[in-house]
Amino acid sequence: ENLDPLQRNRVLRRVREFVTENLVGPVEMMVVSYERSVKVLEPFTDDPLAINAALRGLSKVSGGRTTRDNDRREIQEQIQEAVTSLERSQSNDDMRAVQMRFRQQITAFAEEEAMNVTFAVEALKEAMSILSGLDGRKSVVYVSSGLPMSPGIGLMHEYSTAFHDTGFMGRRSNTDRTRAFQSLTSAANAQEVSFYTIDASGLNPLEGYGVESRFGASDPTASSLGTKTYQDSLRYMAEYTGGLAVVNTNDVAGGLELIRDDLFSNSTMGYTISNSGQDRVHKIDVELPGRSGYDIRYRRRFVEKSRETQVQDRVYSSLMVDIDDNPMAAELQRGRPMPAAGDRWTVPVRLVFPLEAIALLPEGDDFVGRIQLYIGARDVAGRTSEMQSQEHLSLIHI
Repeated sequence: ENLDPLQRNRVLRRVREFVTENLVGPVEMMVVSYERSVKVLEPFTDDPLAINAALRGLSKVSGGRTTRDNDRREIQEQIQEAVTSLERSQSNDDMRAVQMRFRQQITAFAEEEAMNVTFAVEALKEAMSILSGLDGRKSVVYVSSGLPMSPGIGLMHEYSTAFHDTGFMGRRSNTDRTRAFQSLTSAANAQEVSFYTIDASGLNPLEGYGVESRFGASDPTASSLGTKTYQDSLRYMAEYTGGLAVVNTNDVAGGLELIRDDLFSNSTMGYTISNSGQDRVHKIDVELPGRSGYDIRYRRRFVEKSRETQVQDRVYSSLMVDIDDNPMAAELQRGRPMPAAGDRWTVPVRLVFPLEAIALLPEGDDFVGRIQLYIGARDVAGRTSEMQSQEHLSLIHI
């Protein structure tokens, strides 16, 4: 949804080479696409042919990024054209009407972009939640033409400079999405996921400075802001989760080499905490006193999870990917389905497991075992239910 098709195809060729060279067990990869909803195109596998087949399939899919980029450039050119026309007109009424029209256009564009960012961030959170209950090091290589942290800021600055209306810049706070990216990185740190972001847009001229511009160069600060806001989000996602951002290059092969080195050769430091049994956020700061010239990258937050949260994460991940882990030797038996309302059916199920899998504690003349069940469901379209919890008590009299 947030990739220009030509940029996407150029970058994904390099990504497929990265997969071929680095996907060797026990490493596993999966392919997830955002097309207004999260789609798992290929579940976790150590087969590079399967991963690359899913990536090739993306070359046939186009989202709305090209349209949004064209809309932004069109408004920019209209501003430049209007300034040229108004220089020949001395009518204050004409000036006010043109300013009002542009304020409405830019506000509508910024609001639409902000809504798109909100949807994309929520989709990234959903994709990360698939990883929440999995063991091992977890990373997301995110390929995008960028997501604006401050939607419409370039156009707002262009308008403010052209019409000497600096007050309009105050509108940027209405659509600023910095908090959304803060929430995203917090969720990533909670799931112990690092972001490696790749800007597919490459080395582009500043907006209004390309050969396609019809009315000359636009304001350089506005053009710089318009480009920077799309990269700021990618840098932020990587920096605050201990990953890397690959930006400002037409050939991402060098950046993918850095990602490979970071994923497969790293140092680990740890520290002891007192287990609180609750969900707690720990802030992390790493320094190298007296050392310069080193690039220190690390996760800025560590989330200590309660046992309940860990189990819920595990249940959700098992709905999305195959987890071959059944320490209680549990077995789910399905009963006979019965028709319910409409196209719905009631399906009785029975959970069976050996008694020795439960710790029985003495209480008077009895032994008591307690079981907490966490239940989730997923349909064929990939939609998941809310997590349900039930407590069961087993009483055995000797």
